[in-house]
Amino acid sequence: MEDYHYQLMGTYPQLVSRKPEARRFNRWIKNKVLGYASQFRNAADAEQRNKMKTLPQLWGLELSFEVHYSNEQFISLVLYRDLMQTGQMHPINYYETINYDLRQGRQLRAKDVFKRGYLKSLSGYSRKYLQDQYELPDDDWFNRGTKPNTGNFLNWNLVPDGVLLSFEDYQVAPHSFGQPEFVVPFSALDGTIQPSVLRRLLVSQ
Repeated sequence: MEDYHYQLMGTYPQLVSRKPEARRFNRWIKNKVLGYASQFRNAADAEQRNKMKTLPQLWGLELSFEVHYSNEQFISLVLYRDLMQTGQMHPINYYETINYDLRQGRQLRAKDVFKRGYLKSLSGYSRKYLQDQYELPDDDWFNRGTKPNTGNFLNWNLVPDGVLLSFEDYQVAPHSFGQPEFVVPFSALDGTIQPSVLRRLLVSQ
């Protein structure tokens, strides 16, 4: 049997604190990242075994993270997964935005943060910002990717000055366009943010 191999690298955040909420978050995020690694290993092993009769395939996964904001009650971060799969010409970058309430010990959902009408506000601001900042190659593609529906606005992070939006590869334009991200200021979301968010989560450090 021919040898085959893949590359797997990963890092994940850990809070330096003995508080129960910090230890709970550390376990939660570690298990989440190790789960991604385990899924990749299982899929890569199965794929490589199926390809043994032809050519060996090289797979790769790099797991990383970026913390956008944190305080004693809240942490806002992104998990990145750079994945190279069989048949791809280049790695694909996937990411998961996480807004974690340390006191409640859980990830916040959109309904915990936003009120009715938030999708319309995010859509309107996004369209104006992207049209002002970029030359967009395809209007239909762009319009679909910024339409005010939940699927288009899954990737958001709370930061001190607003909501950081991240658009996925191929969402508003081809791969060469990249993955734009920008902050929608709270002033543009007036009336669509839950009253407790700024007070409880975005307190001064």
